[in-house]
Amino acid sequence: MPGQNQSIQTAMRPVGRISRTLHLVDLENLCGEHRFDRTRSREVLHRYLTQAAWRQTDHVILAAHPRLLAAVSFDSPVAMQARVAARGRDGADRTLLQHVTPAFAAARFAGVVIGSGDRAFAPFAAEVASLGCPVAVLAPPSGLSGMYQRLGIPTWTLRSVPEPDLATPANAKSAA
Repeated sequence: MPGQNQSIQTAMRPVGRISRTLHLVDLENLCGEHRFDRTRSREVLHRYLTQAAWRQTDHVILAAHPRLLAAVSFDSPVAMQARVAARGRDGADRTLLQHVTPAFAAARFAGVVIGSGDRAFAPFAAEVASLGCPVAVLAPPSGLSGMYQRLGIPTWTLRSVPEPDLATPANAKSAA
């Protein structure tokens, strides 16, 4: 993992006049077991965008199961350039990888941030990096493939979303 003082933002250095970053986000992977919890999925997306140093000029492609997309699509703080519904095992991975080629990403963006620790993105990340475009991976604490480290791809761990207090019902009113 990169040093504590280095952020994803400093890893994504502008290339010439290009200053925007491509974000490929597998929201199901980032949300883990809470992937169909509307509130938590919005919190996870917000944490990803914050930690990944998202800017309004960046290009975001978000893939997830249709139910998860419905949970975040209209509440997102970001105008997603693409929201892609995907079903089945590794559906979001396959769908994201079909949307952009390494050559396109390297030519059009100053850097690429992959919002998933799934191994499926490792060959894509390595090829983008080999084309001279910085790549970073932002993954959940328990879902980072060791392949990225072996390839020398910088990785960061997504800060966790606090667990809900199960002793207090979500709709309970606080005592005044």
